[in-house]
Amino acid sequence: MNFVLVSRDEELKGVLKRGIPEYPDVYVFDSIDDASLAVKDVAVVLLDGKCVVADDFEKVRHGYPETEIIYTMHNIKANVISKHLQMLAMAHSVDLIGEHRTADQIVKQVRKILFKESDASSRRIVSFFGTHSGAGVSTTTLNISKLLGSKIAGDVLLITLNPWDSGDYHYNYKKKNLNDLKVDLRGKSLNPERLKDACNYYDKTFYHLAGNKDIKLQRYFTNEEIDYLLHVALKTFELVIVDGGAHFDTAATTQAYIQGGSRFLITTQEQKGYRGNFPLVFDQLIKPTGGTSEDFGLIVNQYEPDSNLPSDSDISSELGMAKIVTIPDVGKLSKIASYQEKMLVDMGKSIYLEPLTTLANYIIKASGVKEDVSEKSEKKSSKKSWALWG
Repeated sequence: MNFVLVSRDEELKGVLKRGIPEYPDVYVFDSIDDASLAVKDVAVVLLDGKCVVADDFEKVRHGYPETEIIYTMHNIKANVISKHLQMLAMAHSVDLIGEHRTADQIVKQVRKILFKESDASSRRIVSFFGTHSGAGVSTTTLNISKLLGSKIAGDVLLITLNPWDSGDYHYNYKKKNLNDLKVDLRGKSLNPERLKDACNYYDKTFYHLAGNKDIKLQRYFTNEEIDYLLHVALKTFELVIVDGGAHFDTAATTQAYIQGGSRFLITTQEQKGYRGNFPLVFDQLIKPTGGTSEDFGLIVNQYEPDSNLPSDSDISSELGMAKIVTIPDVGKLSKIASYQEKMLVDMGKSIYLEPLTTLANYIIKASGVKEDVSEKSEKKSSKKSWALWG
């Protein structure tokens, strides 16, 4: 059986031929025309949204009535266009691949559709996002990384993939930032040893690569560069935690979302976040990547139960997301921890440690990593218990 690709992307052509050896005969066309619709014995048609529009679906389906048709979305600028595209795809039985994917990621998605394959390594990438700036993504990722670093057998890496916030001011950070590796990412010369050496090793529990500090580069990381960074990270570390921030209009955040095996959305009771900003982000930026609200586990942060503010259950219902944990407001404790260059989980307050422990256990199960049952781990746990009660 044959494979038809309609695309002008030279990289996609090469990756596709290497990545799907089950179909050695790939016929490549630049557009939908008589030739592209006349190939015999076709099992799959892949349409590149850069050169094929959704209105062509009917023509392609008529030419290949029994064939698997897959379409890669591109440059979906408005929610109404996304809805129109999805309706046409449903009408003509076309599978959609969301925007902002590299050629390798497109081929992986094609394999997923054709052969029901799953990428086990992606389970080890855990991504956190915020409904708005100030929701507490950086604080939460730092603390959950510290906790997981003391609980699992392998090394934990936290990458601050927020081009607008380096996240290196919570403690005495001494190593490289994301922008320092820009040349390595662009030239694909980053190796596991260099990545590990670039990261700060906090309290011998987790590694941290702080985010971008070059304001000129806030929008100039590419999908390919971030994909490569995460690829090297998975070779080096057992678990990769990603601070994706709240700006879904950058390659860094988009890749954090696309590659996250587990994805968490952090919000507060402030309506400007979960009711004001995030619904717009979701419709205009997340949906075009193929995302749904069910992709996220909800974390309600800085929660004040005895108030006239919305409850965590109300927020969960409104967003259509399952609530994983509620983290109570700890007042000035967060500022004190930052001033003392400590993590909140080290401050001996069960009100914060308990929900973080629940979240850590959830991540361990979801990612499939192994817990550390060594004597060293038990000593760490013993010290933490003493700090909790002492």
